[in-house]
Amino acid sequence: MSTTEQTTELIPDTIARQIVLPEGHRDNDALFEAYRWLRENNPLGRAQVEGYDPIWLVSKHSDIMEIERQPDIFTSAGGEDKGSVNPILANQAGDAFTKSINNGSLRILETLTYLDPPEHTRATSTRRSTPRSRTSRWTGSAPPTSPSGRASSATSPRLPSPGF
Repeated sequence: MSTTEQTTELIPDTIARQIVLPEGHRDNDALFEAYRWLRENNPLGRAQVEGYDPIWLVSKHSDIMEIERQPDIFTSAGGEDKGSVNPILANQAGDAFTKSINNGSLRILETLTYLDPPEHTRATSTRRSTPRSRTSRWTGSAPPTSPSGRASSATSPRLPSPGF
């Protein structure tokens, strides 16, 4: 069933709160049960939790893929009004604060999360063309370690020291 054909209902408050609120993620059993309920009962539904803008919760892979293929409808960047939406789940107070310190925009970083095509497409194609040797300081699954067993600051991928 396509995303445009489904009938959507408001997700029950207990399920919405379990998924939306940070404290709902402390209990994996309850969280996974909420996701199971969504998949079985309301795979594409609207959640309204106090303090947050209403959001869509999408729990089926086929729906997620269909949404991902339609960035003109389901925007991460805000469409023509870049920075008007926050693709990162944040409460209304956090969004208001971000806007107050960022000239009214919610777009705080130039990362893939905040981009729609064609910006997203350019960023991913540039990233794919960068040789791995230029983007990583080591190969393997873990960073080199010092004799103490801790990651060595000389080889750990860190931002440059501010120098003060």
